[in-house]
Amino acid sequence: MKNRKASWSKSGAEKLSKILTLKATKKLFEKISGLSTIVLPETYVEEVEEILSAAKAPKTDGKGYRYPKTGGMPFTGVPVTNGRRAIQNALSYR
Repeated sequence: MKNRKASWSKSGAEKLSKILTLKATKKLFEKISGLSTIVLPETYVEEVEEILSAAKAPKTDGKGYRYPKTGGMPFTGVPVTNGRRAIQNALSYR
């Protein structure tokens, strides 16, 4: 966060250290799973049963994804630094 000129708060640093400790001890997934289990009261519980068939399914979903996507050369129209020049040279069309 220091590269963005932001400061750490003590409580934020403590929370981050707890997360990193859970990650290092391989208990992070258990902790997140334990927090994410939500039990709804019986008044909100309603079973929904809907029969799906292939005849009702659409032929295509959405517009699809056409690979590869092509874009312009990165960092065009901005001041050129040595790092940006290296990236442009690495990606230049040969």
